[in-house]
Amino acid sequence: MRVGLSIIVLSLFVCGCVTESTTDRSRSVANGANAAEKRGDWMTSAQLWEQAINIEKGIWDDPELSTSPKLIAIYYYELGRSLGVLGKYDDAERNLLEALRLDEKFNGPKGMDLVELARLNHAHGDNARAASYLDKVVSRIDEVSEHVPAQYFALLTESAAIYEAVGQSNQASKLKIKAEKFSESHPALKALDDYDWTPYKICASK
Repeated sequence: MRVGLSIIVLSLFVCGCVTESTTDRSRSVANGANAAEKRGDWMTSAQLWEQAINIEKGIWDDPELSTSPKLIAIYYYELGRSLGVLGKYDDAERNLLEALRLDEKFNGPKGMDLVELARLNHAHGDNARAASYLDKVVSRIDEVSEHVPAQYFALLTESAAIYEAVGQSNQASKLKIKAEKFSESHPALKALDDYDWTPYKICASK
């Protein structure tokens, strides 16, 4: 029993040392991935985000067992975006869904995951699937209207287009009216062209 207890204590001590180093290393790689995104090198960013995930996961297959599940959720989210830009839509959605799963369990920003999943599927031409993701978040988007007004306005406009594409004209009309009123009360938005959307390549509707 004493031997077993000693092994457990030693393991905890070693893991504690490794944990700090692991997170530092994963964040260093993540900084490189972020820099690659900013310069438009999405292939490199995807490779680096995957590397950051593997570093953070360490010996564990399940990311929930990593020391920072919220951090690794960010990595999955960004990997999903990068893969989507590269046209790898299935892999992109799989990683974004993993980010959503972790954020749901660990109280992360799941709204961002749902919006990105909608945008990915819209770009892929699957508006029905895009709308299914928007359905889970659109009722609460007003909560961010004053925090990120440009993104809020852009999301209203994009959501209206998606709902119109799937024949939900009433929902589309409501969102269009809301976007118009918001634009009128925030005239500076009309001059904004960059809403920081992921530059997915738009495909024809399925």
